[in-house]
Order: sequence, then C-alpha cells, then structure tokens
Amino acid sequence: MILGLSLAMVEIGSAQQASSEAVCSLSRDNVRLSCPAGWSVLNVSNEESAIGNYKRSPDTPENVFGGPGKAWVVFRILPRSYRNLEEWIFAARKIAPESIETQTVIKSKSFGNVKITCLSSREKIGTTYSSYFAQLGSMPILLELNYRADDPKRESYQSAVLGMIEAANLTKSGGN
Repeated sequence: MILGLSLAMVEIGSAQQASSEAVCSLSRDNVRLSCPAGWSVLNVSNEESAIGNYKRSPDTPENVFGGPGKAWVVFRILPRSYRNLEEWIFAARKIAPESIETQTVIKSKSFGNVKITCLSSREKIGTTYSSYFAQLGSMPILLELNYRADDPKRESYQSAVLGMIEAANLTKSGGN
C-alpha cells in the first residue's frame, strides 16, 4: 500500500436513499468523495480513510478487512514524500511491477476531464486490488479498491470507484 498524509473528515449525511440508509462522504484537504450507496465507513486515520460494502462487527480488529462478498476502498492523498502525481505513480509501478496498467478519462462534474491511471493485481485467487490514481484540481488522490478475485460483483465495485471520482467535489472551506 502507498500511504498519504492528511487529516480526514468523515461525514454522515442525512440524505435518505431508497434503502433508508444515510450516505457517507470522505474529505481530505479540499476534496470530498461520496460513498457508493450501501457502503459505510470502516476506518479513519491521519493517513487514510476506508469504506466498505459491509458494516464492521464490533469485535473485528481495526486492521482486518474483507472476506467473501466484501469489498473496501481506501482513500489517500499525495504523500509528502512525492512532489506530484507522476512521481507517485512511478513509485507504485516500481513497488508492483507485475501490475496491469490501464488508463481512462472520465468526465467529472466538478473537475472536468479527469485522467485515471489504474494499476491492478494479476491475482486470480484470494484478495486482489485495483489502485486508481487521479488528479482532482490541484489534489492528487488514490482510491485503492480491494476485493476477492473470484467475487462476481467485482465489475460493480470498479464502476463504483469510478463513480466516486466522477461525482467528487470541492469542500466549501477549500481547506482542512
């Protein structure tokens, strides 16, 4: 995993969905991402925020995630050890040279055309990942999706992450 440093805010909105669950959103510096429908906050620290498509049980240790049918996304901003997004992606390629790299451009409501570089695991069994690097305004971000390689919903998880980037916006304060 590639770590970023920043204080995080997690907000639970009062907007009601068809399932009558509150919507969560994650904020780091001046970027806010809404959680996919039905996902909840799993963990928040100075380095990252994690959400999942499940609720953590009270007896689950903080560093334990996932399982069959469970996916989670970790949200990070640019670590202080890198100057820009290109350096961060370069380091990620060095850390995981076996990754499959793809690039796509999506239309963000707040940020216009956003180029996304995705590094994905080649794993066919066990837990796998897809790391989505993007530049939202002046803020480089990483959304790292983790799920079981044989999960039949893996494509919907990948679409959910792209949807988070597409719907991202600036916080009103524009700062921490």
